[in-house]
Amino acid sequence: EAMAAQLEARYCDERARGSCATERTAFLLAYTLARSADPGDKKRALALLDECLAHTCRAEYVVLRARLLYDLEEFNSCRQACAHALRLDPRNADAAQLKAKAESRLERGTRPTRARATT
Repeated sequence: EAMAAQLEARYCDERARGSCATERTAFLLAYTLARSADPGDKKRALALLDECLAHTCRAEYVVLRARLLYDLEEFNSCRQACAHALRLDPRNADAAQLKAKAESRLERGTRPTRARATT
């Protein structure tokens, strides 16, 4: 919580000054917020990552974005983000593993469930 507050203040200061370090601070803040259990923090982290990705498309940004989407149970979006990360870095093991997990969750969610027989 204290780390996030410090990073938020630093991010706001850098952004106000137009500093080139803003992108890295935004990523660090997003990474910190992503560790929170609060869905609101995770959504704020997604917004920060989208801002980072608007400037520089880096695999680490895309993978963290995919992880957040997975945590928010947006499995199809997660799978798409992982595919994007793998296009940027085909050997990214985190993206490959997360993509497989998202695909598994999508498969389980789309399978018809058997109705229980009531006697």
